[in-house]
Amino acid sequence: MRARMESVPRRCGLVGGSTALALFLVCFVSPSPSPSARWRRAEGKLRINLLAHNMMQGFEAGSYPLKLEATKTAMEPTEFDAENLVKLLHRVDYSALRTAAKEIGAEGLPDELPFRFDLRKDAPLLKQLHTILLEVHVVAGHLVCPKTGRKFVICNGIPNMLMDSPST
Repeated sequence: MRARMESVPRRCGLVGGSTALALFLVCFVSPSPSPSARWRRAEGKLRINLLAHNMMQGFEAGSYPLKLEATKTAMEPTEFDAENLVKLLHRVDYSALRTAAKEIGAEGLPDELPFRFDLRKDAPLLKQLHTILLEVHVVAGHLVCPKTGRKFVICNGIPNMLMDSPST
């Protein structure tokens, strides 16, 4: 585990990077494509999807959710698994997801999710949520802290959240 943790910052170009960022990347880097992966390897790059965005917050207390300002997105299809998606939706902050989905141009999400999903009856909604959460990847843009207004650059799908780097 230690060797893997030390190699992640070097692979990502973070040779002097913080240990916390290395641990974050190790926990969220998926070596093989899977529907539940928060980060996906695509064309040799890591790209943030809306599921990962939903789990992120700034460094200040009360800095959740980060505002998403996407300038470029990409679609990367993944296998649809309704049962796992329903389990995953219990961990998602739906209001933050709706706000981020509107930012990337995805409309038509209901105001609230059903308490219980019927896999057959709710299949269109589940497919839409699957696409928004797992298939839409932010390639370029910014994450903005709602408390401090600090902008974290997303470049090549990787958000730069290091405190010592200059914000733009």
